[in-house]
Amino acid sequence: SGRKWKVAAVELVAADSVALPKLPKKRKLRPGKTFKYARMLQDERRLQSALNQQGYANADVNAQLELNSKDRTATVRYQVDPGRRYYFGPVTVKGVKGNQSRSLLTRSGLIDRALTFREGDLFDPAELSLCRSNLARTNLFRSVIMNTSTGAEDSLQHVEILLEEMKYLHLGGQFTMENTDARLAGNIQHRNWLGRGGHIGLDGSLGQPKQGATAYVSERHILDSGADLTVSVGLSDEWGRTKVGVAAEG
Repeated sequence: SGRKWKVAAVELVAADSVALPKLPKKRKLRPGKTFKYARMLQDERRLQSALNQQGYANADVNAQLELNSKDRTATVRYQVDPGRRYYFGPVTVKGVKGNQSRSLLTRSGLIDRALTFREGDLFDPAELSLCRSNLARTNLFRSVIMNTSTGAEDSLQHVEILLEEMKYLHLGGQFTMENTDARLAGNIQHRNWLGRGGHIGLDGSLGQPKQGATAYVSERHILDSGADLTVSVGLSDEWGRTKVGVAAEG
């Protein structure tokens, strides 16, 4: 296969003589090192990401390769067009069900805590993906859609968040028959109590060998710590012995 190809030079060229924004100096490809095509593509993506993080949402980076077969060297030129710089504009949150608009039960404060940007920040598409993941991890929404639209004059990216809430009211029941003993069990639960993402519910059963009921309430992310707190109280009767219990779980 012959000698390994070396990197002769790495250049950044701005399109149409536009001044280049601040870009990372450390790159995978450096003059004098062994040329690897995969590293050239990695640097291309890193440059693109760096521009996006500085508000250049439509930046374009194109790697151009010039090979010298006689010296077995490669010159890499990254043609960079930053484009227009954008900022985050107003954020609008809407509830949807299918194609229809509907009001949200979830409080706006809970949604705001999932957002990692504010109006006026430099626009970065990666922040939209992070916010979408934060909202999805609440387990309150069936779908999370982030739409953006560009302001015609002020370079603002208006953000529209469309949320479809999951069913928060759950009802369940079960009837069993074993020999001559019948047993009935049921539960009711609200999975977004007061729009705070907490749970409140009641489990009950009637029949042998154990019967009774347990009520519980769960508060999520106590003091924004990420920890949940569940308090429950129950009454049970096992073969005629009645017990009352209160429990708290963090």
